[in-house]
Amino acid sequence: MPKDFEHLLQNIEVKAPRRVWAAPKAPVYDCIGELKAKFNFDHLCTITGLENGENFEILYHLSRQNGTLLTLRDTIKIEGAKTKSITPLFQSAIWYEKEINDLLGVEFEGLPQAARYPLPDEWPQGDHPLRKNWQPADHCGVTPKTEAE
Repeated sequence: MPKDFEHLLQNIEVKAPRRVWAAPKAPVYDCIGELKAKFNFDHLCTITGLENGENFEILYHLSRQNGTLLTLRDTIKIEGAKTKSITPLFQSAIWYEKEINDLLGVEFEGLPQAARYPLPDEWPQGDHPLRKNWQPADHCGVTPKTEAE
């Protein structure tokens, strides 16, 4: 199966039967669109975001009816973190993208406007609690412990 995707994906790893990890060669939106249209990856399981050094990794978990699960790893610089929304391809992506936007601060271009999720509306804009440099004391009335404590 990995040979089918060589024009589209790079760093392809088969971690277990029907379990594939890869990075896109093309912009992630175009790659996911082709995976859906030509290779029947027609189910978006979830989208995961994480901070990894100077980058964010956005992991798109796609599956198809034969049980193959593909994790597509897109790397985005933290500074000015932005990528295209895949909501035109998968409407359910709105919830995952809103969550990653709220918690990490990645901007998804074309993401439909709606109420914030999962943070409350009064949460300060630009304050992203899953970033490694986030300080909970700023919002929770808690004084962080020092290393001496």
